[in-house]
Amino acid sequence: MHDPSLVEDGDEPVVRLVRWTDDVPGADEDAAYRHAVAGSSLVDPLATVRNAAQALDLPVGALVRHVLAQWASAGSSALLEAGPSAVERLVEAARAVERADRPDDREAAVEALLGQVRWLAAGLEDPAGTYPAGGAGRHRRRRVGSYGLALGRAGVLLVRVAEGYPGAGRWTLPGGGVEHGEDPLDGLVREFHEETGLAARVQEFLLSDSHHLVDDERGDDLHLLRLVWRVQVDGDEPPRVVEEDGSTAQVRWVGTRELARLPLLSVASRALKAAGLTAPPPDRRGGAV
Repeated sequence: MHDPSLVEDGDEPVVRLVRWTDDVPGADEDAAYRHAVAGSSLVDPLATVRNAAQALDLPVGALVRHVLAQWASAGSSALLEAGPSAVERLVEAARAVERADRPDDREAAVEALLGQVRWLAAGLEDPAGTYPAGGAGRHRRRRVGSYGLALGRAGVLLVRVAEGYPGAGRWTLPGGGVEHGEDPLDGLVREFHEETGLAARVQEFLLSDSHHLVDDERGDDLHLLRLVWRVQVDGDEPPRVVEEDGSTAQVRWVGTRELARLPLLSVASRALKAAGLTAPPPDRRGGAV
């Protein structure tokens, strides 16, 4: 079907914004979504885009492309924003499989369910189509962690990563992943206590340690972002690992002379150097960061 709103002539296709207000049949299974598209015809998105582009000193086309890329590349997380009807249709397709008694009916129901899943997986199952220049895997994840650099009379407080976890056997700063909806500073205080048994008083921000890890063979694409603050630990209570069966095998104060002999993860090495201490380069054996 010829689409006059899309002109693919040249290196970059040209998309013309159109208002779509056709009638929607009541029996149309995509009626809810089509009504939403028609409702968007009442909105002028360029009013906001023009203002944002002017404020950011960007071409309007570049900003529109960014907005579309953010939406399309998010796969199911964005497509589910189409509304609860998308979830309802997926649930109904699964129930149809459960209700099917005859083999032919069950096969047809399974195919319908797979069709729903493929629709939700658009942009994830075909990374080359979404990212024609390459560089992004099917499974895009971001992990944000908060870490604390504590210095005392005995040296610096470090923890050793337990076996079975990324960076096993290396030493790093106390801290860990921020939970969904959690403030990074709250996450730092919580993780610091779990790994050291001590209460941390957060001071100034020190640095960020960012890594983009792509495994083409497994299709993984991870953005690892570790935020580091200076922290103050009061009192002389000895550190101890509080969490059970977690990622921390050991915690202790490490003297400055011993630092040169320890295998460190990059976040610890960079933080120590930022604090004016001598630290060895990160131990990246096995792909550790």
